[in-house]
Amino acid sequence: FTRPLGRSAARPLARSSAVPLNSPYARRARVAPQWPSGRPVLSQGDVAVGRTCRDDVASVLVSVLGEPAASGKTFEFSSIQGYPKPREGYGTTLARMRPDADGPLSVEQLDAEYRLMQQLLPGEVQDATKLEMGRKYEEVDAGEVSREKGAAPSQREKGVAKGVL
Repeated sequence: FTRPLGRSAARPLARSSAVPLNSPYARRARVAPQWPSGRPVLSQGDVAVGRTCRDDVASVLVSVLGEPAASGKTFEFSSIQGYPKPREGYGTTLARMRPDADGPLSVEQLDAEYRLMQQLLPGEVQDATKLEMGRKYEEVDAGEVSREKGAAPSQREKGVAKGVL
């Protein structure tokens, strides 16, 4: 889990540590205790949105440890409730992913990943720009958070960000 350091700080530290460089690097969406187990959906480009539960986090991490196709790749995931986990694991999905050594995704690849993953936004309001940092999609649905597209960070968001850095 990389949340205490923040994603931008944790990845270089992990890659420069004693952990072998070919180890997979997995990031997960928000862990929600009430979120039911489901099928983890893997993506690249730091575009994952949605929720996952601790059981799904454990399932993915244990599964990719022995998966050769995960070697040297960074990916993230969230879970879709109501769908079973893949019986054969995540090898097929991971085999299609770009190795970190090949550099970042192209703009076209990143855009495709982003557009696909945005469909997995939790809640009824399907606009991530309305979500203030540290808030929940359910709060947006309930009208408790009202953020305009392109708005500057609020004082609350600045405080949350300061606590992460």
